[in-house]
Amino acid sequence: MRNVDEKIASYLDLPFAEGIVVVDVVKDSPSDKIGLKKYDIIKKVNGKNATKSSEIQKKVSEMKPGDEIYFEIFRNGKNVNIKGKLGEKPQTTD
Repeated sequence: MRNVDEKIASYLDLPFAEGIVVVDVVKDSPSDKIGLKKYDIIKKVNGKNATKSSEIQKKVSEMKPGDEIYFEIFRNGKNVNIKGKLGEKPQTTD
């Protein structure tokens, strides 16, 4: 995720320069299962404005697996609301 600035807004041809852009979604990840897609612009999380990617990461880290999460996103020129349950954080191995 990255904060939307004027450069990103211009590149993605957005009518605004705010929110958080999803730069990648890993297949079968919790984000994928909730329905987030590459280049979605997250405008709100659980009803609160999303202005910095670090804020979203903090909000999500304070939640538990199974908690409901709501996103207001901008996709393909329109606002879309999606919701889902927070998934387990993927385990990594060396």
